[in-house]
Amino acid sequence: MVKNLDKTKHVITSPFIRETAEIFTKGNLGRMICFYRHPIDYDLHPVLPTFEVRDNWLTRLLSNEHKEELTFNKLGIAKHVVRQSCLVGSLTTMKPSIVRIAIHLNWHYANDMSEGEGEKCIDDALLDNPAEKWADHTTVKLG
Repeated sequence: MVKNLDKTKHVITSPFIRETAEIFTKGNLGRMICFYRHPIDYDLHPVLPTFEVRDNWLTRLLSNEHKEELTFNKLGIAKHVVRQSCLVGSLTTMKPSIVRIAIHLNWHYANDMSEGEGEKCIDDALLDNPAEKWADHTTVKLG
C-alpha cells in the first residue's frame, strides 16, 4: 500500500501510532506528525485504546506499557518516540503548527493556490477541529 504513494501528495491519518508504523519499512519511510494538547485535557476519542491503569495515557500509549507501573525508563521510551519520530504541533496553536510543519516538509498549496487561498483552506479545514474540553486551567499555589 505505502510503496505506491507519492510522499509529496499523500498523507495517512490515524490515532493508532504503533499499528500505522507497522505499514512502513526502511524502503517505504513515513514521517509522523503529532498534535498534542495539554496533558490535563485528555478527552480520549472513543475509538482510542484505554488502559487498566488510568494514570498517564500518553506515556502508556507511546511506551507500549499497558498494565505494569510506569517507570522512569518507560517515560524515557515515550519521550524518545516523540523526539526521534515526530514533527510536533499543538492543538491550541494548530494553524501555526500546520504552517510550520508545511515549511519544514517543503509542502506547497495545491492547485497553484495563493498564500491567502491556502490559509483560508487551512481555516476551513480546522472549523470542525475539537476544542479543548477543559479550556480554563486552575492554578494552585503550594505553601
